[in-house]
Amino acid sequence: MLASDAIAEEQGISVTLNDEDLDADVAAARAACKRDGVGFDEDSYRAEAAEKYRYAAVMAWLQANLKVEVLPWGGSAASAAAAAAVPAPAAAAAAPGSP
Repeated sequence: MLASDAIAEEQGISVTLNDEDLDADVAAARAACKRDGVGFDEDSYRAEAAEKYRYAAVMAWLQANLKVEVLPWGGSAASAAAAAAVPAPAAAAAAPGSP
């Protein structure tokens, strides 16, 4: 969720939860847990639900705003040349024992 949190912060995406909808969601989850014989922590569930709705808002934003450019395949030689042009990460270059 770290990436979605960063996107939400950078893009100013926030979610205002409708108390009635959240209460209905909590009630359904509580009933499912009771039916399955597992414990239910309402505060934790509410926090997770808020994260779930925020994540969904980020995914909706990405679908509406993400631009993808499909490039034609240039063959394996072009792929190898492109890979060779990418510099090594600084951490790999400075690793102890590296020449």
